[in-house]
Amino acid sequence: MRSLASVLAVACLVGLPVLDSAQSQPRPPGPGAPAPAPGPGGPGAPGGGPGGPGGPGAPGGGSVSPTFQLTMCHKAAANIGDAYVALAAMTPDKQKFRVQGWWKVPKGQCANLGQFQRPGLFMFAMANNGDVTWSDKEPALCVNANAAFDYVLDPNVGRSCGPAEDAVGFYLIKVEDKYNGITFNLN
Repeated sequence: MRSLASVLAVACLVGLPVLDSAQSQPRPPGPGAPAPAPGPGGPGAPGGGPGGPGGPGAPGGGSVSPTFQLTMCHKAAANIGDAYVALAAMTPDKQKFRVQGWWKVPKGQCANLGQFQRPGLFMFAMANNGDVTWSDKEPALCVNANAAFDYVLDPNVGRSCGPAEDAVGFYLIKVEDKYNGITFNLN
């Protein structure tokens, strides 16, 4: 838990701001979630390593927007089914994190996950019942792989995972000020 608090404290110090609610609502893994509209893509990496950000959004003019658009595209191999994404964002007081899942990204398609505050957010994605993941080792946060979840984490207090939850690594996605959005590819 001490390592999680350290990683999250560093994120606080670098100024990871509050995220607004995404335009898509978190959905549990499984059938029934509507498919988002397709969109563009760029490079990334599966299997426990960090996925790379895809091509940036259109350059902004004049002043920098306090938010960026996050699009997630599923470009993985043909044998990898729909992907499910969990996101972690700082609360308005910048003292805690709100962790939510799941947003469905259908195989071969892109999903607009919404507008988020700069400079970024943490994400975890999985496919094929968790056999394929896009993550980093730290920070490790609790997710319920079988149902929707939404909780607030105080890094100074910590949180034990519940009986239906597992700790998984989340990946930090940051966006430079010169871009209005980012496309993150799962491939």
